[in-house]
Amino acid sequence: MLVLLLTLMPLLTGAQSSTKKTEFTKRFTKVYNDEGVEIKAWDLDALVVAGGLRSSLNDLLIYAKNNMENKNTDLSKAVELTHQVTFSKGTIVGLGWHIIQSADEAYYWHNGSTGGSRSFIMMDLNKKTAVIVLSNSNVETDTAGVRIFEKL
Repeated sequence: MLVLLLTLMPLLTGAQSSTKKTEFTKRFTKVYNDEGVEIKAWDLDALVVAGGLRSSLNDLLIYAKNNMENKNTDLSKAVELTHQVTFSKGTIVGLGWHIIQSADEAYYWHNGSTGGSRSFIMMDLNKKTAVIVLSNSNVETDTAGVRIFEKL
């Protein structure tokens, strides 16, 4: 958790770990199950790095922008390391990213879900474009995100 917070917190304006969520919870949107019934958002104190970091759309835009900029700082060097391929048998991944590679392009994406919430981010570092899709229901977000990304 400490590594996650040290890496992300300089970038994020409103993010809260689940251990410091009192103020953020007041702004947290209601979440819904597959039947459209409001449910309680998951509380992942025991697994905070696997879905316990809550952030705003603005935070994710700042995070995406930081991934696309090269400011030659210690933080940007750490971010660049996440773009390096660490596994390439079948699915290509970096540190926290799924990577779609062709001869001249690479797209970085990740998704997440907890009960009643889904998220998706996809970036083209060369074109400096990103798509972020957030949902306060259990509706899958990847397809919409990819379709929007393909139109850019």
